[in-house]
Amino acid sequence: MMENLYYSPFDLAVIISSMNFGLQKENELINFIWKNEQDFIQPEYRNSKRKFVLNIYYWTNYLNNKADIDLEFPAVKNDMISVGAEIAESQYISNFSNLDLFFKSLRIRIIFDNKKGYIRTKFRTLLRQYGYRRRSERLVDYINTCIDFYRLKPYLRGGVECDIRTVDIDEMIIFKLAEKSNDLQIEEFNKMEIHDLDYLLDMVRAKYYNSPNLRRPTISWTNDYPTDYYGCYTYYNNHIVISSVLNDKRVTTEMISMVIYHESLHQDFAEHNDDFNKKISLFPNYEKLDKKLRDFIDNVHEELQYPSNFNSFTRGKKRIIYISLPYADNYPNAFLCRDEKILVDFEADINFVLSDFQEDDMVVFLVENGNHYHIVGWCTNGLLLPKPKFENLSCYGDYDFAYQYVSDYKNTYVIPPSCCDYIIDKSFLPKEFVESNCGCFTMNDEDIQPDIQYINSYCEGYLRIGFDPDSMSAFENISLRTLKNIQETSYRNVCVANKIYQMEPTIENLINRAKIKKQCWLLTSSLEDYLKANQQDNTNIFCVCEIIKLFVVLHRTDEAVPFYRKYEDKLPHTDEQLNRCLKLLE
Repeated sequence: MMENLYYSPFDLAVIISSMNFGLQKENELINFIWKNEQDFIQPEYRNSKRKFVLNIYYWTNYLNNKADIDLEFPAVKNDMISVGAEIAESQYISNFSNLDLFFKSLRIRIIFDNKKGYIRTKFRTLLRQYGYRRRSERLVDYINTCIDFYRLKPYLRGGVECDIRTVDIDEMIIFKLAEKSNDLQIEEFNKMEIHDLDYLLDMVRAKYYNSPNLRRPTISWTNDYPTDYYGCYTYYNNHIVISSVLNDKRVTTEMISMVIYHESLHQDFAEHNDDFNKKISLFPNYEKLDKKLRDFIDNVHEELQYPSNFNSFTRGKKRIIYISLPYADNYPNAFLCRDEKILVDFEADINFVLSDFQEDDMVVFLVENGNHYHIVGWCTNGLLLPKPKFENLSCYGDYDFAYQYVSDYKNTYVIPPSCCDYIIDKSFLPKEFVESNCGCFTMNDEDIQPDIQYINSYCEGYLRIGFDPDSMSAFENISLRTLKNIQETSYRNVCVANKIYQMEPTIENLINRAKIKKQCWLLTSSLEDYLKANQQDNTNIFCVCEIIKLFVVLHRTDEAVPFYRKYEDKLPHTDEQLNRCLKLLE
């Protein structure tokens, strides 16, 4: 009998449904029970909050959709078993009329949602509600067991303690806690943990979306305070980050849950395409919540005070080189990712800094706006070219472009346009800078100390430009069959193709990986795959054509010419890209 007195997820789902709370209040209640009512939770759930929460939401969903779900009991049972739960069919189809449920609900209402600290009911009403016509000795014993277990005390009007055995059946009984309820404890808990991301992720997966392909992602707050985005899903480590600015009491649980839902969809939908938009619209009040978040973010951006020395970009640097980009509001277009490098397009006279330029010199990029400049980004390590280098890639299906600075993905930081508020008055920069689009300063120059402070304190996030080499290790613990069913685009497709080849290293999968790398402009890596495939099968003319094209595009003509001569008689004449590349060899 004692086992029935503990809070089960099923009991809590019934109680929560009866209280008609909104999503945020439901989450607060479940968190509070987990934090403060551990002694009353069924023992098998005390060591796993995830299991506890998922079971509650399974049952809540059932109560809200009982008629439909009754028809699907076998499937629901299997789902519950998969998260470590067990369901008895008799429990599933019962009418939920358990007397102990009244006292569970009574205790929870008093400690969580009752400012008076008591709940009143007539004894006759209590008996009638649960189908009892008379006060038997066995029934009274059970009621007293519940009263003792849930640490309650019954009183009559005037605060007189009473005995359930002798109280008149039409008397109004007042139930209070035997120990004083600690309202401060709730306030302290909410202050300590405004939004529990793991809990909300499990709730979203239970109620709204659970990827059929990928396992549960991990989730955390960002280390910085991005105001350009709410959250981000990174596929290579199957992880969701939520902007730390949303860990705020002004942000509701529904708003956070909407962001988690959005990012969870990116497990299976890389782009914001029609399929994604159909799914996103299924979240309750999505557009309204999104507008509230935008308004909140706009306000936060205005009021956010950057912490001092949040970063250490300038540590160990001796010089800062300022460079003006010619793109104005479109400055993100100046940063181009090609062949695992970030290429920066500008045209500046830098001869006066090249003589003693070091690759670890700090480079800060500016854009002109009337009488001042905005800082839009920086690189902590890279190569500054004496003049712009032009790339003619139209022959290869790309477009022609120029660049004068080369850096790695991890050394490049580009500020989102919505966050570019820091300005430098033109009068603070030397005349030579305006004429040459370039200026050089030592780190101890007093004129640039405010700029250094801004760079080291900036905390609102960066644009994601280019390919992160760490992402190649994506999609761990996933079956080959599932991988082959994943339809991805852009860099995510590279990771899928890479994992497929690792699991099934056939020449077909190697060539497929090379194709996808080429599509994403990972040209050197693509060439390496094609050369490896050519070693395994030198009769594959498709590989031969791609190798020649890549040799030409990567300016490796010394290797392109002999390779072309070796296969000259076997090459097709219908490949226009190949023909254009061969003309460049002449």
